[in-house]
Formats: sequence, C-alpha cells, structure tokens
Amino acid sequence: MFKRTITPTRTPNRLSYLWLAMAAALYLFTGGQWAIPLAAWLAPLFLLRFVRTQRPLPGLLLAWLVRFAVAAIFVLQGTQFPPGTSPGIGYYALVLFFSLVLVLPYLADRLITPRLQGFVATLVFPLAFTMIEYLISFGPSGTLNSIAYTQYGDLPFLQLVSVTGIWGITFLITWFAAVVNWAWEQHFAWPQVRGGGLLYAAILAVVLLGGSARLVLFSPQATLVRVAGLSASQAAVAVFNKQLPQETLSLLQSGKATQADRALARSAFTTLDDDLFARSQQEARAGAKIVVWPEASPTGANILQEDEPALIQRAGTLAQQEGIYLDMGLAVFLPDADNGPFLKDEAVLLDPTGHVVWTYEISHLVPGGQGLYVQGDGKVPLIESPYGRLAGVICFDLDYPGTIRQA
Repeated sequence: MFKRTITPTRTPNRLSYLWLAMAAALYLFTGGQWAIPLAAWLAPLFLLRFVRTQRPLPGLLLAWLVRFAVAAIFVLQGTQFPPGTSPGIGYYALVLFFSLVLVLPYLADRLITPRLQGFVATLVFPLAFTMIEYLISFGPSGTLNSIAYTQYGDLPFLQLVSVTGIWGITFLITWFAAVVNWAWEQHFAWPQVRGGGLLYAAILAVVLLGGSARLVLFSPQATLVRVAGLSASQAAVAVFNKQLPQETLSLLQSGKATQADRALARSAFTTLDDDLFARSQQEARAGAKIVVWPEASPTGANILQEDEPALIQRAGTLAQQEGIYLDMGLAVFLPDADNGPFLKDEAVLLDPTGHVVWTYEISHLVPGGQGLYVQGDGKVPLIESPYGRLAGVICFDLDYPGTIRQA
C-alpha cells in the first residue's frame, strides 16, 4: 500500500505562487510576538508545495527570499535586542545566512524525494528539517527559532518533549507537511493515500493520547507552592521615564555618563526599585513563598554598581522579614569604561534567612549584547529548598539545552 512512486510536478503550475504567498503570510505567525500554533503546521506545508512545483533553482531562491524577509521582519520588531540597541548590517548578514540554512531541508526534499519510492519518501523532509534545527542549536542563536516553540500551549503534545526533546515536536510538524504533499501528489485519492495517512494519524494520535493520559493519570501530587513573578507597575515606569531621559540612559549604556548623569539615574532607579520592593512585600503577604523579579529590562530593577550592596542588604531584610526566597533580576550599571562592558545582567537569590544564595550573570548574550554586558561563566546555580530544587538562568540562556540540562 506504500509502493506508489512520488513524482513531484516538474514544471510550475498556475497556483504555485499562491502557495508561496500563503507560506510567506503563515511564516509571519511562526515566531516573534505573533506566534500562532496552527501557522507552524501550515507554513512548511505550503512552502514545500511551492518548491516541489518549481524548477529547483528558482524555487529554492524564492523560498530563501521568503524565509529571509520573514526573519528580517522579526528582527525589526527589536524585542530580542537590549534597550537602546539595534541590529547592524552584520546581524542582517547573519540572518541572511541562517535563512539559507533553513532552506536546506527543502533542497534535500526536492533532490532526494523523487528518487525514493513509496511513503518512506515522506521522511526526507522532516529528517532534514529536524537535523538542521538540531545543528543550529549549537550556534549563536541556540534553539531560539525552533518551530517547536510555537506549540507552547498544547500541553498533551508537549509531553513528547520528555521523551524526544523538542526535536520530536519539530519532526511531527514537518512530517505533517511532507505527508500532506505526498497525498496531494496522489490527488488525495483515498485508495492511494489511506495507508500513509492512517499511519501518520495513528502516530500523532498515540502522542496526543499518551500526553493527555500523562497529564490526567500522573499529575504531580506535591503540595502547591505560590510563586509570584512581578515587574514594576505602569505608574512607576511612567514616573521613571519622566525622571530619566533616554539620552542619559544611552550615556550610561555606552560608558559616557558623567557623575551628574549617574546621580540623576540613581534617583530614577530608586523609583522602580521602591515599587518592586513594595509589590514583593504585597505578594509575600498574600502567600507567595518565592518572588521573582524580571531580568534587566525597562520594568525591572536598575542599580549603579556602587549602590548594589545597599540594595542587596535591603532585599535580604525583606526576605528574612517575610520568610521568602527573593530572586532579583538586576541591571547593574558599571563605572564608566572606555571599551565596555558597561552592564551586568544579573540575578541575585536571597533565602528566607536573608542571605545571598547565588549571584548569577547571563552566560549567553543576546544579539547586540556583545560588548555591552558582562558574560557569565555558564554554570547554572542550584540549591535545594523546602519547595524542591531551585535553579536560575536568564533570558537567552533558556535557548541552550546544554545549559538547561545542568539543572
């Protein structure tokens, strides 16, 4: 039942560019701030359809341009860059290169699939796609752009990660694209596509049913612990923005601030820090046992390095007074230097006795952060607490499985 030879159309058809347009539109919703889970299943499907209905070279070039254009739009959102920074030409060149790499699975499918017979040919695309994502994970972007991230809300599906890592998610999404294209080339004739279609459906059903069963039948039995994640209030941020001009903040981030600039920043930073302490106390008195502040950000704690000891002492007093673990994300502005770095993106954990348990600095810098931030040693801090094991990483560190495995 799987013996039919797959023979992709060798010449463009009238709808080819419709499939390309649909793929481009759908890829816009597979990352950044606009991720829609279903789009991640459909975008590769239509781009694969386009490539298969084109001559190899022009089809792959257009696929590359689509991937680059979408990636460039994500970059222009700017959410992955430190405040006050923007991507340069070098970063767009890197995006252009990685866009080319992401087209390699389509190249593999276009060249290898026609030479294979039967349903087994559907494995070429997902295997190539998953392999490329895996290899990219060792590069400067880690798993940041993995298509698996789009399924963050599908808890039954995500249980597969405990067995295969995120690579199982990537494989099933892209295998779906190959299976649908295989059926498409059989004109969706049920006698020809029944076996392969049912096989894929059965595997996906086992994954979803197994994940659902794990959630329902083996749910955690441990006592729940209230954890509060908070940031400065909008009112405090508005006051801060009025107190500290963007020009002064830029001078701090470039090591060109005067003592007068630092004095102005100290006053503005106090507005955010006071608000975070007040909200932390409020959450603790509402029952939170662990309180977490955001990492270095416009809504997080900012402090001059010379003022950091006093801030930590204040945090220790609060942690001891309220009997909480307080994990403070801090943007620590270093004394002025000619060449940088000028900032520490730091996390400081205090235990219920008020003592500092760890001080951790981000180890994987976001694009644009090189030269701006101090880079940590990559050792993930761990402690045992009454609520279980606690570990801490910051931002981009989460996109490196090797780092997270330390916990």
